[in-house]
Amino acid sequence: MKKCLTTTVNCVILYLMKMKMNIDRFEELTKAGAPRPNTMSPLWNDWAANNPTPAALALAKIDIVEPMMGTMRAVATGARPIEN
Repeated sequence: MKKCLTTTVNCVILYLMKMKMNIDRFEELTKAGAPRPNTMSPLWNDWAANNPTPAALALAKIDIVEPMMGTMRAVATGARPIEN
């Protein structure tokens, strides 16, 4: 409950900040290469979306579709109803 409330409060704060701040200033604070804000800041999500970490970039290059399709196919063909 507390996390949901915190997220909602952050969304409201972010909305109010966007309305109060000049949009150009908001974009300046969240653009690629901008200084990292505090993780509790309402700017964090927008900043993080524009400034991915090296680990996130490496993870984005991994193709999991083929291994996952094989696993799903095995589960789908191997699952049989129990007959009494």
